[in-house]
Amino acid sequence: MIRAVPVLLLVLAPLIAKAEEGWTEAVSGEVRAGEDFTAELPEGLAFRLEANPPLGWTIEMRAAADPERDLVWPANPPYRFDNVRYLETSYGKTPERMLAWNPRRFSFYDDPAAAEAAERWIEAVVLWPTEEEPPARPDPKGVGVFNILESRIGEVGGGPAVTWMRFEVRFAVEP
Repeated sequence: MIRAVPVLLLVLAPLIAKAEEGWTEAVSGEVRAGEDFTAELPEGLAFRLEANPPLGWTIEMRAAADPERDLVWPANPPYRFDNVRYLETSYGKTPERMLAWNPRRFSFYDDPAAAEAAERWIEAVVLWPTEEEPPARPDPKGVGVFNILESRIGEVGGGPAVTWMRFEVRFAVEP
């Protein structure tokens, strides 16, 4: 048993060092109108473009430990109306205007518990404010930069839309 401890420390040391250093990652891909895109990232995270036909896509981040919770939404105000997450023609944007917001820098939580705490803060301070002391809002540790490299505009559902795009996303999580 005593020999197992040093061996275990040798095996875990690189993992502990990685957690203390944070991480960076880059992914690239392409999507057509109506298609989702998912890329696995370190620490059990997954980047996702969720298709919202005919409007476009929504930037999301999910954790394997809590796949229902979006880790991008609570990290990027405004929490109502248009924000950096929406790669789409909602809120009166034309496809050209949507594409012009490039690159897009967004924040994300790398921990579902921190995202849940941020959601509680948003509810108490932004969505349904009360006189009560709001919970603390944790700072997101992750940053992504979404860059559209090429795109095509056409018609989807009877209106103008982005019909295809090729992109690259760079991610960094601080320790």
